[in-house]
Amino acid sequence: MHVVSGLFETFQEADQAVAALNAIGYGTSNISVLGQAEALTSEHHHSEAAEDAGKGAGIGGLIGLLAGAAPFVIPGIGPVIGAGTLIAGALSGAGVGAAAGGIIGLFKKWFGAEDEAVKVQTALEHGDILVAVTTGRTGREVVAQTLRDYGAYEVYQHQTARARATA
Repeated sequence: MHVVSGLFETFQEADQAVAALNAIGYGTSNISVLGQAEALTSEHHHSEAAEDAGKGAGIGGLIGLLAGAAPFVIPGIGPVIGAGTLIAGALSGAGVGAAAGGIIGLFKKWFGAEDEAVKVQTALEHGDILVAVTTGRTGREVVAQTLRDYGAYEVYQHQTARARATA
């Protein structure tokens, strides 16, 4: 299993990327999102997404993914919202300690590289949004290109820790 992650500067870019991923078959069991609560819950963003859906742009995107997501606090970043299976898995058990101690430990677990973890933490501190997608080896490039097509300014591809252990 592989994780392809992209960093987005705006809610609209991340929302469009998630909608595009939904359209090519990636659902809520594959897509996770993490960002500051303010960046993900602005009423302006939600009304724009609902308006776009009304125009036939499709429902889902971040609004569908974030339905029912609860905010939590990561020291150094503040209140964040995370949704999806990667986030849920990371925050259960030992992952909670990593999140409580900062996002560096959480992303080192995901990415296996501290320099990338630091870049992601800095991006989240500035209000950017992380979209992470689990996929098989053959889907990596399609997912990475989709993230880039919709505005990801940084894209990372990694095997999950479980896949690295069995490789």
